[in-house]
Amino acid sequence: MNFWNQFLILTKDPIFPQVLNIINVVLIFLTGLVTYLSWRTAKKANELQLLPLLSIYFRGTSTRDRKIRIRNIGKSPAYNIKIASFTILITDVQKVWKLDLRLTGTNVLVPEEERDLTLIGTSNGKRANMEDYLVLFLDPDAEHERNRISLVMTFTNAEGNNYYSQIETGVGGLFIKPARRLDICGKLYLYFRRSWDNLIQGYYKFKWKFTQPYIKQPKRSG
Repeated sequence: MNFWNQFLILTKDPIFPQVLNIINVVLIFLTGLVTYLSWRTAKKANELQLLPLLSIYFRGTSTRDRKIRIRNIGKSPAYNIKIASFTILITDVQKVWKLDLRLTGTNVLVPEEERDLTLIGTSNGKRANMEDYLVLFLDPDAEHERNRISLVMTFTNAEGNNYYSQIETGVGGLFIKPARRLDICGKLYLYFRRSWDNLIQGYYKFKWKFTQPYIKQPKRSG
């Protein structure tokens, strides 16, 4: 009874309605926060359910039959798959060698589907039959010393959301980082990455206009 009497006295205080309003606002805010977090968790779970998981690996025993394959080990199809070209500058002979990796035919991989990537090599923009040699730079099983190579792969899920993932390969193995949404930060990352590559290539192409290729001569005996 004492508690109830004190509560009745408190309700007659002029500040009581204001305190009650504050409590209601806090409760509404907490309810909204819990609802938002529940919605966000459900949305993330659905997104992960629809996220393709793309795996890249090498097949073949000899250099000439070495193939690069791509497989979707996720539970949802991947659309519009693109892999950035691998480019290497051969400064001595003033060459820009490039290897394009393409998924030919219908650009979609359904779950558990795998295909060979089509490889196209070029030298200074002209078609060159050098795919086997350029693959050696990417092959994680090749034992010659070289810097690790980073490529970027982009794709779209079943809901039309775009993603990108980094591929690192070379001595020590091939690793594919978890895919990330291609939001504004991702677009800026890809833009600066392309701009940096174009800047380096532009610098050497400009420099080569004023220099001659250097071809090391074999030593003469005697």
